[in-house]
Order: sequence, then C-alpha cells, then structure tokens
Amino acid sequence: WKNNKKLLSNIEKTEAYLFSLGFRDFDLSVTNNTAVITVKKDDMDNIFAYRDKIIIAMSPMFDNVYLNLNNKK
Repeated sequence: WKNNKKLLSNIEKTEAYLFSLGFRDFDLSVTNNTAVITVKKDDMDNIFAYRDKIIIAMSPMFDNVYLNLNNKK
C-alpha cells in the first residue's frame, strides 16, 4: 500500500509539473518505476525544449524517464 501511495503521489506531481510547463494533452504511464510520456505531435518541439528540466524533476521519482516517439496523438 505504501508503495502504491508513493507511486500515485509521484504520478500526480509529474502530471502537475507537465501541466505547469504548458502541456495539456499528454499521457503518462508508469511500469516498474519507468515513466513514459506521450505528447501530441504538435508538442514535440516543446517537450524537447524542456527535456533537461523534465529529467531533473522526474529523476528523483522514477528510475527511467522515456518519451514515446511513436505516439498516435
């Protein structure tokens, strides 16, 4: 239960952070403490622009942070 609560908290923090950067239409999935972000094709340039900030913010919470380049959005 404690791990699930922490995971949910980390997901909520990450979603709030991405929202604060201006992303409105994104998906965040987490498996085995690996986060995968999917954004609209129109947001790809922005996500790359914020890459370093996103890594700094998410690395303490997740072992790996990936961007889904095969998105269908």
